[in-house]
Amino acid sequence: MGRTRLRGVSGAALDTRFLVALPEPADLAQGARVPSRRAARHLEEAQVRVAVRLDGRGGVSVEDALRAQLDSAKLEPVPAPEGGPPGAFAQAVEAGLRVAQEEAQRRLRALVEAAKARIRAEQEATSLRLGRWLAQSKVPAAEAAKVLAAEAQLHKETTAALDGARLELDQAALIQLA
Repeated sequence: MGRTRLRGVSGAALDTRFLVALPEPADLAQGARVPSRRAARHLEEAQVRVAVRLDGRGGVSVEDALRAQLDSAKLEPVPAPEGGPPGAFAQAVEAGLRVAQEEAQRRLRALVEAAKARIRAEQEATSLRLGRWLAQSKVPAAEAAKVLAAEAQLHKETTAALDGARLELDQAALIQLA
């Protein structure tokens, strides 16, 4: 826990960072064609950061502007209270973490949908390019169909890996705002 002064803001802030985790079993395989590795390349961000403000009256709100303010603020350490935090304080922090997790899940869904759109665009471009190359190389139709089907399957598996994306809490910092 830390303390800082921010102009016009009081209460407390919970600055959370979540890592985007993709299904792991596929990552044990080697090579660039592993679906979860391909899916990770399509995600714009591998980390989701959410800052929430706790107003001291039980209110919790997501405030993206707090992130930049907290990044540039000088933090002073605050010692833990003897006997642990009061019950109401712990409940407020838990509520803040719940709101941060809900917002992070919403942002993850948006990241996944954008990544899926990029995968679809890549699949279309790859199929056209590969089909053209196969035709120019005079590959028999049956073999060309197998190659195109294998490429389509790879994109399908990559999209499925995105469906398995989840968030893992990496860190959370509680900052008293004065």
